[in-house]
Amino acid sequence: MQIDSKINKEIVFRFKTLKTAKTNKIKLIEYTGILEKAFKIDNLKNENGLITFTHTFKHKGHYDVHLKLEDDIVVSYTINVSKS
Repeated sequence: MQIDSKINKEIVFRFKTLKTAKTNKIKLIEYTGILEKAFKIDNLKNENGLITFTHTFKHKGHYDVHLKLEDDIVVSYTINVSKS
């Protein structure tokens, strides 16, 4: 999935899970080589399996990020962040 955004603009992420998910096991990550970098997740909610959270990118650039639930990547995003 591709998202275009601006610096300091909040992005809302949503997904539906079929199994029970613990909110402390949800991560938004990016890989640099074999290293995994986690992004800060804000406003995390799990309402009947509909998980929503936000993240704000502070720098312009191209990000390939993945939503990780426990040990599984469940969604991937390509995010282009430009200046305001």
